[in-house]
Amino acid sequence: MGVDQLYEFTVEGSHSVTGDRVFPFWMMSINRCWPKDKRQATVIESTMETATRRPFRVTLVGLDPPMSDAWESAGWRVLDKMTLPI
Repeated sequence: MGVDQLYEFTVEGSHSVTGDRVFPFWMMSINRCWPKDKRQATVIESTMETATRRPFRVTLVGLDPPMSDAWESAGWRVLDKMTLPI
């Protein structure tokens, strides 16, 4: 059985929401997803800079729909979701 669609979604994390806004890398494995493009990978990297306290939004693409509850438990929330035919 092949893959006939992908899921694109945006997650948001903020220091003010969780006290720790570093991107939860393990969630990409759990949700079988990856950064949409190089710019999104750069945003993920910037979450590790301690001087920045602004909210971060990262757009991801994956094989499964976003697991909103799991993202929330990691301190990030799913904002937008869409299905992409391939």
